[in-house]
Amino acid sequence: NQAVFALTELGAPGDIVMHGPYETTSLRFDLPPTWSLHDGVNLNLLVSVYIDNGMTTTQGQTPAVSGALLNVYFNGKLQQALSLNTGENLQYNVPVSNDALLSPYSDGRYQITFSLDASYDCRGTQHTTIKIGGVSQAVFAYVQAPLQLDLRRLPWPIYQPRLQTPGPVALVMPSKPTAGQLNAALLTMGAFGRM
Repeated sequence: NQAVFALTELGAPGDIVMHGPYETTSLRFDLPPTWSLHDGVNLNLLVSVYIDNGMTTTQGQTPAVSGALLNVYFNGKLQQALSLNTGENLQYNVPVSNDALLSPYSDGRYQITFSLDASYDCRGTQHTTIKIGGVSQAVFAYVQAPLQLDLRRLPWPIYQPRLQTPGPVALVMPSKPTAGQLNAALLTMGAFGRM
């Protein structure tokens, strides 16, 4: 199976704008707990790079190396250091390594981090601004896996605040519950509501 999400669907407020010389931003999101990511996960990024060095530029110029790097991390592991060219909506593909697919976080979330390194700006001759388009995509290749329940992680998986594809939740009770069973079911639902 494969699912494709725009960065805005993973929590980006729109386009991600970053200014040199250094800036870092992260997106934290949840995926369905029955998804097991596998080989084929990648990020398709649309990046615009603007250099202000006091000189005017001509529209339609061939993109040139900006001197800036965009370090892309998945779950805290560096995937690629992109050498950025100047220009608008340039496409970069970042494959995600298999060793980064398992969430290292106790709440099961995933995280994509972008770190701009435009150290050339420190010389004072230019100022770098980049824009990562909110329509950039994360492609998740996955297989359905049995849900691994762990009571220590409650209210997960019923409550996942960053989940973009919510699934159904059901409370199973006898068809003709006793007063005690009905009371227990209502208390359980109320407890999950408070969590």
